[in-house]
Amino acid sequence: MKTLLDLIQEFAVLNDAKTLGGGILPQGEEQRWRELRDFYDILMEQEGYRDRPVARFSADEIRQRVSSRIRLRVRTDMKVIVQHETEALSCRVGNLSCGGALLICDSFLNVGSRVTLHLSHIDPREGALRVQGDVVWQRTGSPDSQPRYQMGIRFVGLEKNDWTKLDSFVVENIEHRILSLQAGALHPDFVQREQLSWGQ
Repeated sequence: MKTLLDLIQEFAVLNDAKTLGGGILPQGEEQRWRELRDFYDILMEQEGYRDRPVARFSADEIRQRVSSRIRLRVRTDMKVIVQHETEALSCRVGNLSCGGALLICDSFLNVGSRVTLHLSHIDPREGALRVQGDVVWQRTGSPDSQPRYQMGIRFVGLEKNDWTKLDSFVVENIEHRILSLQAGALHPDFVQREQLSWGQ
């Protein structure tokens, strides 16, 4: 039997391998990555706490059992100020990991640009967290799409304390999504095939 944390960890390991392999995995692993990516995307779409969650894991359990977290993204809708040279841009973060972020913005930034993100809501007690990053890819939407640009940011020069704050945000986000998971969100065939146990 597997738990949700087992599946998240398996996805995180395959996702690391795919990223480090330039987006390429052997055919069998690629198929498994797609299955687990779909599962993980469904999990990340969950909102609102349930009176009787289908599963419950503490932050400590998540840290122990999902150990490959450096590139594990979590969904956000965080508003951020992005400094680029002398400009201050208002953007959103679509997803976030300890290694980088998906930036959604009306302004275009070239690949290779160095930016500073002021991340709010990472540690409410200390205000916005300032992290530097490089634009590693960018994508332009249609002229009617708002915001129009998406950019992948890779963090650089993270202090250990800042990494710890980002990691805590990732873990707490996963904890929230699991507590929000609706019983019917995952297809019964997937649950049966994976021999998924909702318990710990």
